[in-house]
Amino acid sequence: MNAKGQGARKDSTRVVLSDLARLEAVHALLAALNDASASAGALAALVERVSPLRARLAARFRTRYPSRALPRIAEQLALLGNHELEHSLLQLLEDLTLLRADADADEGAP
Repeated sequence: MNAKGQGARKDSTRVVLSDLARLEAVHALLAALNDASASAGALAALVERVSPLRARLAARFRTRYPSRALPRIAEQLALLGNHELEHSLLQLLEDLTLLRADADADEGAP
């Protein structure tokens, strides 16, 4: 991956320009987190649509539960909890915002 966030993703937790197209899924996930009746399965389906978020949650799960096999994302969410999901999602949003700002700055550069 180059400095602009383009190309093949070597580190699956990092954002690339193509992830900006997944902002709709990120917004849907934010809305689901505000819905008290949203199930782990519904949240998992949304997380699955955002590769870097899925990878970040898997990495967090491996850190917190090193002796467990990596389960499906719904079980990871159930064990990690919404607080961990929110934390990872906010970090992802920050990374996407910075990536977008860099991309916009590069478009305006001579």
